[in-house]
Amino acid sequence: MKAKEIPANRLNYLRLLQAISRQELDVRELENLIKMEASVLYRLLRYLNSPMFAFKSEIHSVRHALSALVRARFCELLAQKVPRTTCDPFLLGLMSMMDAILELPMAKVLEMIPLYQPTKKVLLGCDGPARKSIN
Repeated sequence: MKAKEIPANRLNYLRLLQAISRQELDVRELENLIKMEASVLYRLLRYLNSPMFAFKSEIHSVRHALSALVRARFCELLAQKVPRTTCDPFLLGLMSMMDAILELPMAKVLEMIPLYQPTKKVLLGCDGPARKSIN
């Protein structure tokens, strides 16, 4: 029986899967792997630049996209350790850095997008259980 070779694009998918499955995420390695696979890069940028996130400025690089996702995922994981809230931890993590990305005060950023009021309060610094996930 003859072994089949894995097509190059599927091999890249396997490498991506391996990279994100490791205990310690190597962001530079992941960035390089994404740059090698145009379809993944396209989908990532399209996803993050979609109206769902309502970023004022576009995600301009793979590293920029990964930093947004890593911060959001970190808050989502951290939320498992703090009391339940009605705020989406992933969204909180993602939005928590928008003022720095857009170089605008958080209050101004939040004026530009429709967002659940308790989530806005947390992002503006009001106390509450969800606040712990972004501090």
